Amino acid sequence: MYPEHAYTRTASHDALKKVLSFFSVLWLLSGIGVILGQFVPYSIMMPLMVVEFVLIIAMIFVRRAKRAGKGLAVTFALISGITLYPALTYYVGSMGGEIVLATFISTAVIFAAYGLIGYRMNKNLVGWSSYLFIAVIALAVIMLLGFFIPFSSTLSLVISMGAVLLFSLYTVYDFNQIRHQYIEDEDIPFIAIGLYLDFINLFLHLLRIINYFNRN
Repeated sequence: MYPEHAYTRTASHDALKKVLSFFSVLWLLSGIGVILGQFVPYSIMMPLMVVEFVLIIAMIFVRRAKRAGKGLAVTFALISGITLYPALTYYVGSMGGEIVLATFISTAVIFAAYGLIGYRMNKNLVGWSSYLFIAVIALAVIMLLGFFIPFSSTLSLVISMGAVLLFSLYTVYDFNQIRHQYIEDEDIPFIAIGLYLDFINLFLHLLRIINYFNRN
């Protein structure tokens, strides 16, 4: 029989592989969604964004109904790809495809670096949970207000910088929890979608920051 710490480390490695495998599937579906996005009328994009929001809320509240997790996650990734298409089109038109691609690669490097830091930390960062959740709710409220109250470009820059910091910390936290928390197979879709959201938010806010400096 293996010592508890050895079993825990082996279990966390197995969980990490499963999470990253499903994370890759989500990105594949998101890529398909981006391709499909060019055929979707712009008028449908806003309703699809509402569906995205509903799916996120559903995943929070049906966490106990774990069998539904995989279906919700793959549906979210596909729709997310579709709604990502207009943003990518805008930034490619504004900055060029090479800069957008370089930003995506930079995001991947940042994501991997912070993920490695979080996963290798011996300290359990579970205490971060409530603070990060409050911060992400505050960010969501601020961004929602942005639909009704136009923000200055400088304020938008500050918000995006704060968002990059927030989702960098969330990446550290999420990978840290993969190491320190017991994970069942039914939990994998929920954890993978959390990582997906960390990455996509980092990517979009980095694009906004780069676009700001590119235009000024």
